[in-house]
Amino acid sequence: MSIGGELVARAGLKCHVCGARLTATEYIGRSFDMSKCYYRCRSCGTIIVVSEGDAKFKG
Repeated sequence: MSIGGELVARAGLKCHVCGARLTATEYIGRSFDMSKCYYRCRSCGTIIVVSEGDAKFKG
């Protein structure tokens, strides 16, 4: 599992548009400075940006 997948597993993130739960398969990648992870919602296609600090406090 990728770094982003581990963040999703811990944080239990959901899409803010449709409410679908995000899993490791929706992981797109990280920013160049490694401070943000990007996910694409499988239901509605929305790109979700998660900063490293946000993921630590959720879940």
